[in-house]
Amino acid sequence: MRRSISNCAWAVGILLSTSVLAQDVLTIEEAVTGAYSTFAPERVADLEWIPDSDTYSYRKGEGREALIVRGFTDDRPDEVLFDLEKIRDAFLNAGFVQPEEIPPFIWIDSERVLFSFKGQYWEYNTQWKVVAKRISCSRVVQNRELSPQHTNLAGTVGNRVYISDKSNDTIPITDPPEGITHGQAVSRWEFGIDKGLFWSPDGQKLAFYEKDERPVSEYALMDYTTIPAQEAPVRYPMAGQGSEIVKLKVFDLKKNQVIELATEGEPDQYLTSITWALDGKSILVGHLDRSQNNFKLARYNVSTGELAQILFEEKDDAYVEPEQGAYMLPGTKGEFLWFSERDGYNHIYHYDKKGQLLGQVTRGEHVIQRVLHYDEESQELIVLGTGSPIETVAYLVPLDGSSMTRITPESGLHRVKVSDTGKYLIDAYSSMEIPRRTVIRDRSGKVVKTLLDAPDP
Repeated sequence: MRRSISNCAWAVGILLSTSVLAQDVLTIEEAVTGAYSTFAPERVADLEWIPDSDTYSYRKGEGREALIVRGFTDDRPDEVLFDLEKIRDAFLNAGFVQPEEIPPFIWIDSERVLFSFKGQYWEYNTQWKVVAKRISCSRVVQNRELSPQHTNLAGTVGNRVYISDKSNDTIPITDPPEGITHGQAVSRWEFGIDKGLFWSPDGQKLAFYEKDERPVSEYALMDYTTIPAQEAPVRYPMAGQGSEIVKLKVFDLKKNQVIELATEGEPDQYLTSITWALDGKSILVGHLDRSQNNFKLARYNVSTGELAQILFEEKDDAYVEPEQGAYMLPGTKGEFLWFSERDGYNHIYHYDKKGQLLGQVTRGEHVIQRVLHYDEESQELIVLGTGSPIETVAYLVPLDGSSMTRITPESGLHRVKVSDTGKYLIDAYSSMEIPRRTVIRDRSGKVVKTLLDAPDP
Protein backbone atom coordinates (compact mmCIF):
# COMPACT_ATOMS: atom_id res chain seq x y z
CA MET A 1 0.00 0.00 0.00
CA ARG A 2 2.83 2.36 0.93
CA ARG A 3 4.54 1.53 -2.37
CA SER A 4 1.30 2.21 -4.28
CA ILE A 5 0.93 5.61 -2.61
CA SER A 6 4.57 6.35 -3.31
CA ASN A 7 4.21 5.33 -6.95
CA CYS A 8 1.03 7.38 -7.25
CA ALA A 9 2.75 10.45 -5.82
CA TRP A 10 5.68 9.90 -8.17
CA ALA A 11 3.32 9.64 -11.15
CA VAL A 12 1.44 12.80 -10.14
CA GLY A 13 4.77 14.60 -9.77
CA ILE A 14 5.84 13.52 -13.24
CA LEU A 15 2.51 14.64 -14.71
CA LEU A 16 2.73 18.01 -12.99
CA SER A 17 6.32 18.46 -14.10
CA THR A 18 5.40 17.50 -17.65
CA SER A 19 2.49 19.92 -17.56
CA VAL A 20 4.73 22.75 -16.39
CA LEU A 21 7.38 21.90 -18.95
CA ALA A 22 4.77 21.70 -21.68
CA GLN A 23 3.84 25.29 -20.98
CA ASP A 24 7.46 26.31 -21.60
CA VAL A 25 7.79 24.53 -24.94
CA LEU A 26 8.04 27.04 -27.78
CA THR A 27 6.60 26.65 -31.22
CA ILE A 28 8.98 26.88 -34.17
CA GLU A 29 7.61 30.34 -34.98
CA GLU A 30 8.07 31.53 -31.38
CA ALA A 31 11.59 30.13 -31.23
CA VAL A 32 12.64 31.82 -34.47
CA THR A 33 10.80 35.15 -34.39
CA GLY A 34 9.44 35.36 -30.85
CA ALA A 35 12.11 37.79 -29.66
CA TYR A 36 10.85 40.26 -32.26
CA SER A 37 7.12 39.55 -32.03
CA THR A 38 5.33 37.48 -29.36
CA PHE A 39 7.90 38.06 -26.61
CA ALA A 40 9.07 41.52 -27.68
CA PRO A 41 8.28 44.28 -25.17
CA GLU A 42 6.11 47.13 -26.37
CA ARG A 43 8.03 50.04 -27.89
CA VAL A 44 7.49 53.59 -29.12
CA ALA A 45 7.60 53.18 -32.90
CA ASP A 46 9.75 55.41 -35.14
CA LEU A 47 10.74 57.66 -32.25
CA GLU A 48 13.06 60.43 -33.49
CA TRP A 49 14.02 63.97 -32.55
CA ILE A 50 12.72 66.62 -34.95
CA PRO A 51 15.71 68.64 -36.25
CA ASP A 52 16.60 72.02 -34.75
CA SER A 53 14.10 71.61 -31.92
CA ASP A 54 13.39 69.90 -28.62
CA THR A 55 10.32 68.14 -29.98
CA TYR A 56 10.11 64.58 -31.23
CA SER A 57 7.93 62.47 -33.51
CA TYR A 58 6.65 58.93 -33.27
CA ARG A 59 4.21 56.58 -34.99
CA LYS A 60 0.91 55.81 -33.28
CA GLY A 61 -1.15 52.92 -34.61
CA GLU A 62 -0.48 50.52 -37.47
CA GLY A 63 -1.07 50.26 -41.20
CA ARG A 64 -3.66 52.58 -42.72
CA GLU A 65 -4.69 53.79 -39.26
CA ALA A 66 -1.21 55.02 -38.33
CA LEU A 67 -0.62 58.61 -37.23
CA ILE A 68 2.65 60.53 -37.05
CA VAL A 69 2.58 62.54 -33.84
CA ARG A 70 4.69 65.36 -32.41
CA GLY A 71 5.59 65.18 -28.72
CA PHE A 72 6.94 67.85 -26.38
CA THR A 73 9.36 67.77 -23.47
CA ASP A 74 6.95 69.78 -21.31
CA ASP A 75 3.29 69.21 -20.39
CA ARG A 76 1.81 70.27 -23.73
CA PRO A 77 -0.40 67.56 -25.28
CA ASP A 78 0.87 65.65 -28.30
CA GLU A 79 -0.35 66.82 -31.71
CA VAL A 80 -0.96 64.89 -34.92
CA LEU A 81 1.39 65.98 -37.71
CA PHE A 82 -0.07 63.85 -40.50
CA ASP A 83 -1.90 60.64 -41.28
CA LEU A 84 -2.36 58.49 -44.38
CA GLU A 85 -5.36 60.49 -45.59
CA LYS A 86 -3.38 63.74 -45.61
CA ILE A 87 -0.48 62.04 -47.40
CA ARG A 88 -2.74 60.51 -50.05
CA ASP A 89 -4.47 63.85 -50.63
CA ALA A 90 -1.10 65.58 -51.07
CA PHE A 91 0.12 62.98 -53.60
CA LEU A 92 -3.20 63.09 -55.47
CA ASN A 93 -3.22 66.89 -55.68
CA ALA A 94 0.34 66.84 -57.04
CA GLY A 95 -0.62 64.27 -59.70
CA PHE A 96 1.38 61.37 -58.26
CA VAL A 97 0.50 57.77 -57.42
CA GLN A 98 -0.94 57.52 -53.91
CA PRO A 99 0.74 55.34 -51.26
CA GLU A 100 -1.32 52.68 -49.49
CA GLU A 101 0.35 53.40 -46.15
CA ILE A 102 2.61 56.07 -44.72
CA PRO A 103 5.96 55.60 -46.50
CA PRO A 104 9.25 55.40 -44.57
CA PHE A 105 10.61 58.87 -43.94
CA ILE A 106 13.36 60.95 -42.38
CA TRP A 107 13.22 64.57 -41.23
CA ILE A 108 14.80 67.23 -43.48
CA ASP A 109 14.21 70.11 -41.06
CA SER A 110 11.67 71.10 -38.42
CA GLU A 111 8.80 71.25 -40.96
CA ARG A 112 9.66 68.89 -43.84
CA VAL A 113 10.09 65.14 -44.14
CA LEU A 114 11.57 63.06 -46.95
CA PHE A 115 9.48 60.05 -48.00
CA SER A 116 10.97 57.04 -49.75
CA PHE A 117 8.27 55.65 -52.04
CA LYS A 118 8.51 53.49 -55.18
CA GLY A 119 12.26 54.06 -55.38
CA GLN A 120 11.83 57.86 -55.48
CA TYR A 121 12.23 60.52 -52.80
CA TRP A 122 9.43 62.97 -52.02
CA GLU A 123 9.45 66.08 -49.86
CA TYR A 124 6.36 66.64 -47.71
CA ASN A 125 5.71 69.88 -45.84
CA THR A 126 3.91 69.09 -42.59
CA GLN A 127 2.67 72.69 -42.28
CA TRP A 128 1.37 73.27 -45.81
CA LYS A 129 0.39 69.61 -46.43
CA VAL A 130 1.94 69.56 -49.91
CA VAL A 131 4.29 67.07 -51.56
CA ALA A 132 6.91 67.45 -54.30
CA LYS A 133 9.38 65.08 -55.90
CA ARG A 134 12.84 65.79 -54.51
CA ILE A 135 15.04 63.10 -56.10
CA SER A 136 14.32 61.06 -59.24
CA CYS A 137 15.69 57.55 -59.45
CA SER A 138 14.73 55.29 -62.36
CA ARG A 139 17.15 52.44 -61.66
CA VAL A 140 17.32 49.83 -58.93
CA VAL A 141 20.23 51.38 -57.03
CA GLN A 142 22.09 49.59 -54.25
CA ASN A 143 24.25 51.02 -51.44
CA ARG A 144 22.22 54.24 -51.36
CA GLU A 145 23.67 57.33 -49.68
CA LEU A 146 21.76 60.62 -49.47
CA SER A 147 23.73 63.86 -49.47
CA PRO A 148 23.57 65.84 -46.19
CA GLN A 149 21.19 68.33 -47.83
CA HIS A 150 18.94 65.48 -49.07
CA THR A 151 19.18 66.84 -52.63
CA ASN A 152 21.32 64.13 -54.25
CA LEU A 153 21.40 60.36 -54.06
CA ALA A 154 24.50 58.28 -54.70
CA GLY A 155 24.40 54.53 -55.18
CA THR A 156 25.72 51.63 -57.19
CA VAL A 157 24.43 49.61 -60.11
CA GLY A 158 26.71 46.67 -60.78
CA ASN A 159 30.28 47.91 -60.44
CA ARG A 160 29.50 51.57 -61.27
CA VAL A 161 28.58 54.61 -59.16
CA TYR A 162 25.44 56.56 -60.06
CA ILE A 163 24.08 59.91 -58.86
CA SER A 164 20.47 61.12 -58.98
CA ASP A 165 18.93 64.51 -58.25
CA LYS A 166 15.60 66.26 -58.87
CA SER A 167 16.23 67.28 -62.46
CA ASN A 168 18.48 64.53 -63.81
CA ASP A 169 17.75 60.85 -64.06
CA THR A 170 20.10 58.34 -62.48
CA ILE A 171 23.40 58.83 -64.32
CA PRO A 172 26.71 56.95 -64.03
CA ILE A 173 29.77 58.88 -62.91
CA THR A 174 32.22 55.96 -63.23
CA ASP A 175 32.72 53.11 -65.68
CA PRO A 176 35.40 50.73 -64.35
CA PRO A 177 36.51 47.62 -66.27
CA GLU A 178 35.47 44.12 -65.25
CA GLY A 179 37.12 43.03 -62.00
CA ILE A 180 37.12 46.56 -60.55
CA THR A 181 34.22 47.80 -58.41
CA HIS A 182 33.38 51.35 -57.38
CA GLY A 183 31.34 52.62 -54.43
CA GLN A 184 31.04 49.44 -52.35
CA ALA A 185 32.49 48.43 -48.99
CA VAL A 186 35.98 46.92 -49.23
CA SER A 187 38.34 44.69 -47.23
CA ARG A 188 35.58 42.25 -46.26
CA TRP A 189 33.95 44.91 -44.03
CA GLU A 190 36.81 44.86 -41.54
CA PHE A 191 38.11 47.75 -39.39
CA GLY A 192 34.90 49.73 -39.37
CA ILE A 193 34.44 49.66 -43.14
CA ASP A 194 30.69 49.32 -43.70
CA LYS A 195 30.07 51.37 -46.85
CA GLY A 196 31.81 52.67 -49.96
CA LEU A 197 30.31 56.14 -50.58
CA PHE A 198 31.06 59.29 -48.57
CA TRP A 199 29.43 62.68 -49.21
CA SER A 200 31.24 65.90 -48.33
CA PRO A 201 29.46 68.14 -45.79
CA ASP A 202 28.32 70.56 -48.52
CA GLY A 203 27.11 67.75 -50.79
CA GLN A 204 29.31 68.93 -53.69
CA LYS A 205 31.83 66.09 -53.64
CA LEU A 206 31.54 62.33 -53.30
CA ALA A 207 34.41 60.13 -52.14
CA PHE A 208 34.22 56.46 -53.05
CA TYR A 209 36.24 53.28 -52.80
CA GLU A 210 37.75 51.54 -55.81
CA LYS A 211 38.24 47.82 -55.28
CA ASP A 212 40.44 45.88 -57.70
CA GLU A 213 39.68 42.20 -57.13
CA ARG A 214 41.61 40.87 -60.10
CA PRO A 215 44.48 39.58 -57.89
CA VAL A 216 41.94 37.58 -55.81
CA SER A 217 41.10 33.99 -56.70
CA GLU A 218 37.55 33.01 -57.65
CA TYR A 219 35.66 30.33 -55.73
CA ALA A 220 32.69 28.47 -57.16
CA LEU A 221 29.30 29.05 -55.57
CA MET A 222 25.81 28.30 -56.83
CA ASP A 223 22.86 30.66 -56.97
CA TYR A 224 19.86 28.53 -56.01
CA THR A 225 17.37 31.40 -56.31
CA THR A 226 17.18 30.83 -60.06
CA ILE A 227 15.66 27.86 -61.91
CA PRO A 228 17.79 26.07 -62.83
CA ALA A 229 20.55 27.01 -60.37
CA GLN A 230 23.45 28.89 -61.90
CA GLU A 231 27.10 29.34 -61.10
CA ALA A 232 27.83 32.56 -59.19
CA PRO A 233 31.55 32.57 -58.39
CA VAL A 234 32.89 34.99 -55.79
CA ARG A 235 36.37 36.27 -55.11
CA TYR A 236 37.69 35.62 -51.61
CA PRO A 237 41.21 36.47 -50.36
CA MET A 238 42.36 33.27 -48.66
CA ALA A 239 45.33 33.47 -46.28
CA GLY A 240 48.60 33.60 -48.18
CA GLN A 241 46.94 34.41 -51.49
CA GLY A 242 46.42 37.68 -53.34
CA SER A 243 44.33 40.44 -51.75
CA GLU A 244 42.22 43.15 -53.31
CA ILE A 245 43.85 46.50 -54.07
CA VAL A 246 41.94 49.44 -52.65
CA LYS A 247 42.07 53.08 -53.73
CA LEU A 248 40.04 56.14 -52.82
CA LYS A 249 38.67 58.56 -55.40
CA VAL A 250 36.65 61.79 -55.25
CA PHE A 251 34.00 62.99 -57.71
CA ASP A 252 33.46 66.76 -57.94
CA LEU A 253 29.86 67.50 -58.97
CA LYS A 254 30.59 71.06 -60.14
CA LYS A 255 33.64 70.12 -62.20
CA ASN A 256 32.18 66.76 -63.27
CA GLN A 257 35.52 65.06 -62.77
CA VAL A 258 37.07 62.28 -60.70
CA ILE A 259 40.46 62.52 -59.01
CA GLU A 260 42.38 59.76 -57.26
CA LEU A 261 43.98 60.31 -53.87
CA ALA A 262 47.72 59.68 -53.98
CA THR A 263 47.65 57.20 -51.11
CA GLU A 264 51.03 55.86 -50.04
CA GLY A 265 51.83 52.40 -48.71
CA GLU A 266 51.63 48.78 -49.83
CA PRO A 267 49.00 48.05 -52.51
CA ASP A 268 47.12 45.60 -50.24
CA GLN A 269 46.92 47.89 -47.20
CA TYR A 270 43.63 48.78 -45.50
CA LEU A 271 42.21 52.25 -46.17
CA THR A 272 39.67 53.05 -43.48
CA SER A 273 38.25 55.72 -41.14
CA ILE A 274 37.21 57.95 -44.06
CA THR A 275 36.23 61.37 -42.65
CA TRP A 276 35.58 64.67 -44.42
CA ALA A 277 36.86 67.91 -42.92
CA LEU A 278 33.94 70.20 -42.11
CA ASP A 279 35.01 72.72 -44.77
CA GLY A 280 35.01 69.99 -47.45
CA LYS A 281 38.51 70.92 -48.63
CA SER A 282 40.30 67.88 -47.27
CA ILE A 283 39.59 64.32 -46.22
CA LEU A 284 41.13 62.11 -43.53
CA VAL A 285 42.12 58.55 -44.43
CA GLY A 286 43.47 55.85 -42.13
CA HIS A 287 46.27 53.60 -43.45
CA LEU A 288 46.65 50.21 -41.76
CA ASP A 289 49.25 47.70 -42.93
CA ARG A 290 48.39 44.03 -43.51
CA SER A 291 50.15 43.00 -40.30
CA GLN A 292 47.73 45.32 -38.46
CA ASN A 293 50.54 46.66 -36.28
CA ASN A 294 51.10 50.07 -37.90
CA PHE A 295 48.46 52.75 -38.43
CA LYS A 296 48.74 56.25 -39.90
CA LEU A 297 46.06 58.90 -40.15
CA ALA A 298 46.63 61.12 -43.18
CA ARG A 299 44.96 64.25 -44.54
CA TYR A 300 44.57 64.69 -48.32
CA ASN A 301 43.77 67.74 -50.42
CA VAL A 302 40.64 66.78 -52.38
CA SER A 303 41.26 69.36 -55.12
CA THR A 304 44.59 67.83 -56.12
CA GLY A 305 44.49 64.40 -54.50
CA GLU A 306 47.90 65.03 -52.95
CA LEU A 307 48.93 64.07 -49.44
CA ALA A 308 48.77 67.16 -47.21
CA GLN A 309 50.07 65.69 -43.96
CA ILE A 310 50.51 62.56 -41.85
CA LEU A 311 48.60 63.60 -38.73
CA PHE A 312 49.81 60.87 -36.37
CA GLU A 313 50.96 57.26 -36.22
CA GLU A 314 49.98 54.48 -33.85
CA LYS A 315 51.85 51.20 -33.41
CA ASP A 316 51.25 48.09 -31.31
CA ASP A 317 53.05 44.74 -31.22
CA ALA A 318 49.69 42.92 -30.93
CA TYR A 319 47.44 44.90 -33.30
CA VAL A 320 45.89 48.30 -33.97
CA GLU A 321 42.16 48.21 -34.60
CA PRO A 322 40.57 51.40 -35.99
CA GLU A 323 36.80 50.91 -35.97
CA GLN A 324 35.44 54.36 -36.85
CA GLY A 325 36.37 57.67 -38.39
CA ALA A 326 37.37 60.88 -36.69
CA TYR A 327 34.72 63.07 -35.06
CA MET A 328 35.23 66.59 -36.39
CA LEU A 329 34.56 69.28 -33.77
CA PRO A 330 32.36 72.14 -35.03
CA GLY A 331 33.37 75.65 -34.04
CA THR A 332 37.08 74.80 -33.99
CA LYS A 333 39.90 75.22 -36.50
CA GLY A 334 39.90 71.64 -37.71
CA GLU A 335 40.19 69.93 -34.32
CA PHE A 336 38.94 66.36 -34.09
CA LEU A 337 38.40 63.44 -31.73
CA TRP A 338 39.92 60.01 -32.25
CA PHE A 339 39.05 56.62 -30.74
CA SER A 340 41.96 54.41 -29.69
CA GLU A 341 42.64 51.39 -27.48
CA ARG A 342 46.20 52.52 -26.79
CA ASP A 343 45.71 52.41 -22.99
CA GLY A 344 43.90 49.06 -23.05
CA TYR A 345 40.36 50.45 -23.34
CA ASN A 346 38.65 52.24 -26.21
CA HIS A 347 38.85 55.93 -25.32
CA ILE A 348 38.65 59.36 -26.95
CA TYR A 349 41.68 61.54 -27.71
CA HIS A 350 41.61 65.21 -28.74
CA TYR A 351 43.81 66.41 -31.65
CA ASP A 352 44.31 69.72 -33.40
CA LYS A 353 44.22 70.14 -37.18
CA LYS A 354 47.94 69.38 -37.52
CA GLY A 355 47.72 66.12 -35.57
CA GLN A 356 49.08 67.44 -32.29
CA LEU A 357 47.62 65.55 -29.32
CA LEU A 358 45.81 68.04 -27.06
CA GLY A 359 44.72 65.54 -24.43
CA GLN A 360 42.88 62.36 -23.49
CA VAL A 361 39.16 63.05 -23.08
CA THR A 362 37.85 59.83 -21.48
CA ARG A 363 39.54 57.45 -19.06
CA GLY A 364 38.85 54.44 -16.90
CA GLU A 365 37.80 50.82 -17.28
CA HIS A 366 35.13 51.67 -19.83
CA VAL A 367 34.78 51.03 -23.55
CA ILE A 368 33.62 54.29 -25.15
CA GLN A 369 31.63 53.45 -28.27
CA ARG A 370 30.69 56.73 -29.93
CA VAL A 371 30.05 60.44 -29.57
CA LEU A 372 26.35 61.32 -29.46
CA HIS A 373 26.63 65.11 -29.26
CA TYR A 374 29.10 67.96 -28.83
CA ASP A 375 28.02 71.32 -27.43
CA GLU A 376 30.17 74.17 -28.77
CA GLU A 377 29.22 76.63 -26.04
CA SER A 378 29.90 74.45 -23.01
CA GLN A 379 32.53 72.31 -24.80
CA GLU A 380 30.94 69.17 -23.41
CA LEU A 381 30.39 65.79 -25.02
CA ILE A 382 27.65 63.24 -24.53
CA VAL A 383 29.14 59.83 -25.28
CA LEU A 384 27.93 56.23 -25.21
CA GLY A 385 30.00 53.55 -23.52
CA THR A 386 29.97 50.67 -21.10
CA GLY A 387 29.17 50.92 -17.40
CA SER A 388 29.73 47.40 -16.20
CA PRO A 389 30.75 44.90 -18.92
CA ILE A 390 27.05 44.12 -19.58
CA GLU A 391 25.79 47.70 -19.62
CA THR A 392 25.65 50.46 -22.22
CA VAL A 393 25.22 53.92 -20.70
CA ALA A 394 25.63 57.62 -21.54
CA TYR A 395 28.19 59.98 -20.01
CA LEU A 396 28.58 63.76 -19.93
CA VAL A 397 32.25 64.62 -20.47
CA PRO A 398 33.98 68.02 -20.76
CA LEU A 399 36.38 68.30 -23.70
CA ASP A 400 39.33 68.79 -21.33
CA GLY A 401 38.66 65.35 -19.81
CA SER A 402 38.45 66.69 -16.26
CA SER A 403 35.42 64.58 -15.32
CA MET A 404 33.09 61.87 -16.57
CA THR A 405 29.50 61.88 -15.27
CA ARG A 406 27.07 59.05 -15.91
CA ILE A 407 23.70 60.52 -16.94
CA THR A 408 21.76 57.27 -17.40
CA PRO A 409 21.99 55.94 -13.84
CA GLU A 410 19.72 52.89 -14.09
CA SER A 411 21.40 49.55 -14.68
CA GLY A 412 20.83 48.10 -18.13
CA LEU A 413 21.27 48.59 -21.85
CA HIS A 414 20.54 52.22 -22.81
CA ARG A 415 19.82 53.34 -26.38
CA VAL A 416 20.20 57.10 -26.40
CA LYS A 417 19.42 59.82 -28.94
CA VAL A 418 20.26 63.46 -28.26
CA SER A 419 18.25 66.41 -29.59
CA ASP A 420 20.00 68.82 -31.96
CA THR A 421 20.05 71.44 -29.21
CA GLY A 422 21.78 69.01 -26.86
CA LYS A 423 19.34 69.85 -24.06
CA TYR A 424 17.41 66.57 -23.99
CA LEU A 425 17.93 62.84 -24.48
CA ILE A 426 15.59 60.07 -25.57
CA ASP A 427 16.60 57.07 -23.48
CA ALA A 428 15.07 53.66 -24.25
CA TYR A 429 16.53 51.09 -21.89
CA SER A 430 15.99 47.57 -20.62
CA SER A 431 17.47 45.24 -18.02
CA MET A 432 16.76 41.90 -16.35
CA GLU A 433 14.09 43.65 -14.27
CA ILE A 434 12.78 46.20 -16.81
CA PRO A 435 11.43 44.87 -20.16
CA ARG A 436 11.63 48.32 -21.77
CA ARG A 437 11.28 51.87 -20.50
CA THR A 438 11.46 54.97 -22.68
CA VAL A 439 12.00 58.36 -21.08
CA ILE A 440 13.05 61.91 -21.89
CA ARG A 441 15.96 63.20 -19.81
CA ASP A 442 17.52 66.61 -19.53
CA ARG A 443 21.24 67.04 -20.03
CA SER A 444 21.97 66.25 -16.38
CA GLY A 445 20.17 62.90 -16.64
CA LYS A 446 17.00 63.92 -14.79
CA VAL A 447 13.85 62.25 -16.16
CA VAL A 448 11.44 64.96 -17.32
CA LYS A 449 8.92 62.71 -19.06
CA THR A 450 8.13 59.00 -19.28
CA LEU A 451 6.89 57.90 -22.70
CA LEU A 452 6.57 54.17 -22.07
CA ASP A 453 6.88 51.65 -19.24
CA ALA A 454 6.29 48.38 -21.08
CA PRO A 455 4.76 45.41 -19.26
CA ASP A 456 6.59 42.10 -19.25
CA PRO A 457 5.35 40.19 -22.32
